[in-house]
Amino acid sequence: MLRALAALLPPIPLSSRRPVRAGLLKALAAEQDAAIRRRLAETAGELAAALLEECGSETGLWLFGRMGEFLAGAAAQDADTAAAVVGALQNCLSDKASGAVRAAAAGALLGVLAGCGGEDERAAFAPCLVPLRSAIAAAAAAAGVHGTGAADGQASVRELCEVLEVLVDMALLCPTFFRAELQAFVSGMAALADNAAAAQSSRQLALEFLVTLAEAAPAMCRRLGAPAPRGHPQSHRGKDAEDSASFAGYTVPLCFRMMAELQEEPGWSASEEEETGGAAGDDGVASAGADALDRIARALGPRRSLPACYRLIAQCLSLDAAAAGVVAAAAALLPRGGFEGEGEGQGGRAWAARHAGLVAIAQVAEAAAESAGAEGERAVLVAAALAHLRHPHARVRHAALTAIGQMSTDHAPDLQEEHHAAIVPALLAAMGGAKGDGGKQAAAEPCARVRAQAAAAMVNFLEPCPSDVATAYLPSVLAACRHHLLRGPRLVQEQVVGAIASAAEAAGAAFTPHYAATMPLLKQVLAACGAQGKAYRMLRAKTLECMSLVGRAVGKEAFFVDALALMDDMVRAQTAGLDDDDPLRQFMLKAWVRICKCLGADFRPYLPLVMPPLLEAVTASVEVEADGGGDGGSDDEDGRGVDDADSDVECLPDGRGGVVAVRCSALEAQAAACQMLLLLAEALQELFFPWVEASAGPLAHLSGTSPHDDVRSYSMAALPEMVRSTAKALAVEQQARSGGGSPGYGQGDRGALVMLLEFCLGKLLDSLQTEPDAVMVMTAAQAMRQCIEHACCRWDLHLAAVVAPSPPSPTPATSLQLLSAPQMDALAAACLQVLARSAQRRAVRRAEAAAEETGEWDEEAAAAAQEGEAEETELLHNVAELIGALLKTHGSAFLPSLAQQALPTLLDMAGQAQDSPEGDADDDQGPFDGAAAPRKAALYVLVDVLEFCAPGAAPLLPALLPPLLSACAADPDPSTRQAAAYGLGVAADGYGAAFAPHAGSAAAALLGCLATCDAARGLRGAGMQPEDASDGDDDDDDDGNFASQGLAADNAAAALGRACEFMCRWTDKAAADAGGDRSGGSDGEVHALWGAWLERLPLRCDAVESARATCQLCRLLTKSGQRSLRRLLGTNLERLPKALDALAGAAALQSENADAGDDSSVPAMIAQTLLALRRGVPSLPVADFERAWGQADGQARATLLALVAAFEGVHVVALQCQSLLAEAPQLRRSGSSSSSNSSSALLTAAQEQIDAHPTSLVLLDDLDALLEESVGLGGTQSTSPSERSQAYATIMAFLEGLRRRRCAAAVVGAARRAPALLPQSLLSRGGFDRVLPMPPLTASDRRALFATLLLRDADAPQTAYVNSGGDGGDSEEGAEARWAGRLADATPGFTGGDARRLLRAARAEAQARRHARGGASCDSSGGGGGGGGAADARGGAASRRTSDGDAELCWSDLEHALARVAPSELQGVEGGVLPSGGRGGGGGGWGTVGGYQGVKERLARLRMSLTSVSGALLEGPSGCGKTLVAHALAGECRANFIAVRSSGLLSPYFGESEENVRRLFRRARAAAPSILFLDEIDALTAARGASGGGGGGGGDEVQLRLLSTLLNEMDGVGHAGGDGRVLVLGATNRPEAIDSALLRPGRLHEAVHIGMPDAQDRLDILRLYTSRMPLRSEGGDIFKVEVAVAVAVASGEGGGGSPDHQAQIVAGGGAGGGKQPHAEAANAVLQELASDGVSGGMTCAGLEAACREAAMMALREDMECTSVSIAHLKQALLAQAKAASAGLS
Repeated sequence: MLRALAALLPPIPLSSRRPVRAGLLKALAAEQDAAIRRRLAETAGELAAALLEECGSETGLWLFGRMGEFLAGAAAQDADTAAAVVGALQNCLSDKASGAVRAAAAGALLGVLAGCGGEDERAAFAPCLVPLRSAIAAAAAAAGVHGTGAADGQASVRELCEVLEVLVDMALLCPTFFRAELQAFVSGMAALADNAAAAQSSRQLALEFLVTLAEAAPAMCRRLGAPAPRGHPQSHRGKDAEDSASFAGYTVPLCFRMMAELQEEPGWSASEEEETGGAAGDDGVASAGADALDRIARALGPRRSLPACYRLIAQCLSLDAAAAGVVAAAAALLPRGGFEGEGEGQGGRAWAARHAGLVAIAQVAEAAAESAGAEGERAVLVAAALAHLRHPHARVRHAALTAIGQMSTDHAPDLQEEHHAAIVPALLAAMGGAKGDGGKQAAAEPCARVRAQAAAAMVNFLEPCPSDVATAYLPSVLAACRHHLLRGPRLVQEQVVGAIASAAEAAGAAFTPHYAATMPLLKQVLAACGAQGKAYRMLRAKTLECMSLVGRAVGKEAFFVDALALMDDMVRAQTAGLDDDDPLRQFMLKAWVRICKCLGADFRPYLPLVMPPLLEAVTASVEVEADGGGDGGSDDEDGRGVDDADSDVECLPDGRGGVVAVRCSALEAQAAACQMLLLLAEALQELFFPWVEASAGPLAHLSGTSPHDDVRSYSMAALPEMVRSTAKALAVEQQARSGGGSPGYGQGDRGALVMLLEFCLGKLLDSLQTEPDAVMVMTAAQAMRQCIEHACCRWDLHLAAVVAPSPPSPTPATSLQLLSAPQMDALAAACLQVLARSAQRRAVRRAEAAAEETGEWDEEAAAAAQEGEAEETELLHNVAELIGALLKTHGSAFLPSLAQQALPTLLDMAGQAQDSPEGDADDDQGPFDGAAAPRKAALYVLVDVLEFCAPGAAPLLPALLPPLLSACAADPDPSTRQAAAYGLGVAADGYGAAFAPHAGSAAAALLGCLATCDAARGLRGAGMQPEDASDGDDDDDDDGNFASQGLAADNAAAALGRACEFMCRWTDKAAADAGGDRSGGSDGEVHALWGAWLERLPLRCDAVESARATCQLCRLLTKSGQRSLRRLLGTNLERLPKALDALAGAAALQSENADAGDDSSVPAMIAQTLLALRRGVPSLPVADFERAWGQADGQARATLLALVAAFEGVHVVALQCQSLLAEAPQLRRSGSSSSSNSSSALLTAAQEQIDAHPTSLVLLDDLDALLEESVGLGGTQSTSPSERSQAYATIMAFLEGLRRRRCAAAVVGAARRAPALLPQSLLSRGGFDRVLPMPPLTASDRRALFATLLLRDADAPQTAYVNSGGDGGDSEEGAEARWAGRLADATPGFTGGDARRLLRAARAEAQARRHARGGASCDSSGGGGGGGGAADARGGAASRRTSDGDAELCWSDLEHALARVAPSELQGVEGGVLPSGGRGGGGGGWGTVGGYQGVKERLARLRMSLTSVSGALLEGPSGCGKTLVAHALAGECRANFIAVRSSGLLSPYFGESEENVRRLFRRARAAAPSILFLDEIDALTAARGASGGGGGGGGDEVQLRLLSTLLNEMDGVGHAGGDGRVLVLGATNRPEAIDSALLRPGRLHEAVHIGMPDAQDRLDILRLYTSRMPLRSEGGDIFKVEVAVAVAVASGEGGGGSPDHQAQIVAGGGAGGGKQPHAEAANAVLQELASDGVSGGMTCAGLEAACREAAMMALREDMECTSVSIAHLKQALLAQAKAASAGLS
């Protein structure tokens, strides 16, 4: 019968067909039987085909489109049907008679395409593309677009618009359908939109098609005209994007041309009304072009859209050609030729082009912010916009301000930080009313719209502005705003109020000083607006908003009074009633919330006034009823029954497969109301409970039904706040019932809480299962987790948290188990469903990436896929947290549901194959991380199962532990290894016998994790290439990875400790139980594991695990038995000093992190442990502890002692004596003659601290500052003796006061000088009772100090050892020991502070080297002393990288620092520290001295007998190298070298010369071992009775006093402590003038003559100095002298060979072969030059000067020369010899 109906219906008249058609469709909609529905569909299809074949009428085509799904299915199954449908559509699209038929055919094609199941089915209809394009052309021709003579009527334009609307829908629904004819459609639609003669509606629809196509299929559009393969390297400004055949080439110029069609509007600049229509104003075409440019730029991405945009911007703004690529400096962007003739009313159109260019800057700002060259492009665009603020046309200035404002938003905060100095003054000038540089009022901007736009741009600039930048401009910005606030016009006032609000938000509390001047003006404006008409409603609303924002910024204390008055005004306005369209309604709701957050509990009385309008807005209907009528009635699924002319109405998906028409303004108001409810409940918490019942229902309803994402998101987020409010109100009520707290916060019981939880979880569960968007699923998962945690928290056990914003971390022991088993089953099943859908989405994304043959996968698509993957990763993390919340709150009760529903899937995810390490991943992975994210999420859940279900999960251990073991040992992601390691530690703690079979595997996995982390951190420095090191982003990523590796290592180390403790317990149990399982490990294995654990302590990256490990160590030291303690510390307790060091390090870390809220119980536990060990514990006698205490590091002992003092209640008051004198210069300048006031102020504060604590320890550091000037020799004094004397007297009075008042305070002073040199008053009664000498640091002390600093000192950040070649496979520990040993040998006389200064200087050297070399790493040969094996054997070929990633620290950096950093005792004197590895390399040893073999041997013997000799006298003529020899001896002795010119010690003041001598020797003793070199010593020690030539008796008396002082000091040299002695070397060329007393044994009795060099000495000296420059013989041969100096001494040291064997001449690049005769000839030449005939009579200094002069002579001849000729050298030597013989040298 149905088939007959299809055959009989066509002859029936149209009026009779309609009931049949309606009945057929009604039956089709109501029929339930599938077979009958299929028959009805076939009938409808045949009926439609019959109608089409009959006449192709509109009605048939309409029915054809409505049955599209069924026709598409039939066509997919039957090729003949497909051909028939395609043929019918082609015929109708090609109909030449009726435009209505063509339009209906296009709609029918859309319906069929919508019914297709995918691209494969749509491909069958591709033949319709050409007819469809013809239909568009015919419709355009009929509308008169192409001037073909068609009638010019509204009907034709309407038909064209209908076709274009269908085309837009088609581009949105199935954009890839156009791929085959993409070029033709894009070019045709661009031409249609570009035709200025066409109707505006058709042009805009054509442009909309292009924009929609770009947004729906960006990859396909980017490929148009740019067929580069995926991964092909393209520059940011490739020619592809600018090619006219590309999509951007068609659309971007089109947008610019449309924007330039903006017409002049008379009176625009005089208007005081706000401009509408967006950036391009009210003009429809220009506005459409601007909007399209923004959307196209974002859709295509910066690489494809920006090049064409920048080129056209440069053209529009008449910029220099170099700026077209946006690469020129800002100065090059000044417009060419100025702005002449572009003012208003001058008839030109140049202003419109400039307006278009500036609008384009605003529209592409978002895309430009994502560009690779954003920083440089930003500078150019800002400069271009600022330049046009001087344009004579007001609309151009307005557009320039729009560009600046939009860039301020899209480029924040970089733009604010980089360009605030240029932008803010320019905006203030554009606003007018600001003061200029001279304090005068700036010229006012004549156009109110421009002033308003300047204020709006200021709003955009300030909103995301950093606080420090905003605060700097706050006075000038507020001054300009206040200027306009009361002057108007209203348009400017509205924006100025917004600028004040933005300034307050950005500045925060810094706005408080301006509050008093600003708030009264705002209140005045608010009151004035109330008396005005409707035009002032927006200003009134914005002023109210501004006042609330200002109040929130300054805080409750400043805002409280004004807040009460403001709320009273709001109450009156609300009571009086507000119109529905009054913006004050919405602004007032937000203001209520801000005031609530500011006032807190004081806001509670106003809730009854705030909540009703909020709830009304939440429950308001936002849907729009569709108009009835027509054949289809009102049931219009696509929303076409809605009035399209209403711009406030939009059709959105309803979440049930259909669409719903909503009013946008009402929907936005609803979203704002939901957000306000969320914020109110969050701020008030338990005070919000009376409104929970009225709020929860509407919110829960909207969370699953609203078509608006924000409404659903805010509603979901608000539901947990409803639960928390109820739970906390119940806790407060219970507290009140028990007699504590304040009753009356709310009534309720646990039943109400359970019902609310069940209700909220049910709604959220529906959203979790039905939401298609991953972000919304995340929101639902987060809300469910928070609901569970808030409801199940035992608030009564955490009363302190009742006033806290969040509950404490839940555990099963502190949680209420409120969920039933069916509910937990449903939650577990929902989580499993989310995981499955996520896996499906990831698989689809991978499939899309793999289908590269479609040509649609490019870099932008890959970036979009990466964003999607990031969303999926976050979603998995949220699901894991939801499951974790259920485990934390319900523990083992949730385990059956999890095991039945989701655990198998989670185990599969956790066991997925691990990805390759970074950099080795398979190429086909593209932007995806494979199984890493699912595996990590699953492992997190498994760890929660182990932690919160113990011991109930013991049967599951064989399934749970293998994934953890595998991930812990080898997972490439450090955070995954961290979680796995933590899980193994949890299993070791809580599962007893069930864990025993896995203990050994767990320990091995944890050791593997530690090794992996160490390798990753160690390779961090050496593996970085220079190009990586120079990239700041890479450095940031590298630092983040380094920190992640540290967290993983800390968790693994902590877990290893827990596993070791379990193995100890289990081993003891196995020993006690005969035949027990010994899988816990043997004593030897456990001992080794404990050693590995101790070496890791203290843990530095993870504060929680550090505290856990420290507490475990304390417990083990005090609670363990004898056997267990020996396993930990060794049989002889050899590890006890290391354990004490670990405790000290942990104490230091806790002190550093005290402000971060770390566990404060750890220091107390450490102190208790030390006190217990000091008293003695059964397993550790006191004597053993004291012996280990003596072996511990000195700094560690000091830290632990300070900790114990704090624990025992001893308050430490530290006073720097230098600070007591710091204010003395200021007091002198102010006219005060005493420094006692400055001293008294500090000491008074110290006295107050002493009085406030029962027991105190006062530390007076640097007492020397009060006893002598703190400057070097010859320096000026910063304080006078009288000031020091007064400060000293004040200190003594302070000490006497403490003694007199019997304060419970111990006073400890620190001074550098010896006790004998301290004032007796300081050591007498009333001062210090006893003196404790502290000897200088020995070599072993310095070695331990440097080892500590290199590893963990605060001033020398933790470093990772990097072996860069030469050390082989040495461990980090070995490298640290070598470095510490070498530094200890090279730093005699160093204190702890000096050592820290040395390491800081070395890091500065490393940083400078990094910048100089572009981030290059240390050379593999940079070992600190040559390039051979000897240097490597000393550990030189190594480097260290600081933990902050600044630079790689090499030994060469330390050598450079050693050359610059002297001991603090040597500051201010000549000399200092010499590099210790300098033999043979010019490093301060004999390698710097040529010749004088006998002198060297004699001084070498002197060095060997240093313990019995105090000094020697070097005598000889000037210029023979006495100072150089002394300097070299210091280098050989590895001693500090102090060189002083004796005449510099003399002073005209009585007694000061003697004091200078004494001070010099004190410094030498403090820096021992040292060599004190007194040059020109005859100036101090002339023979008694000898005449000084012109002096009198007074001069002889001074000489006697100096000589006596020097003799006394030298006699006391032998009493110096430290590493050795002080060797005094005197130098003179007048030995006869030295007093004989100074030459007695024990003083300078050893006289060493250093005379003029002989021929052999001169030869050696020439070889030494010419070794630094290649020489060239007369025949042109190049040779280089290589010197290796050896000194033979009596003990047999050195080879002692002849000097000829100590130098080698290498000729022609080698030392043998055919070049050897040239070397012999060159050697003969040097011997000739050293002969008496050439250089006889020359000193060492003369020979060195001759070599330098020879080099200068060579450079004068040829500035590019690389060698020095023998002739130059001989000429220079002869000249110097002649000068010497003449007495002029």
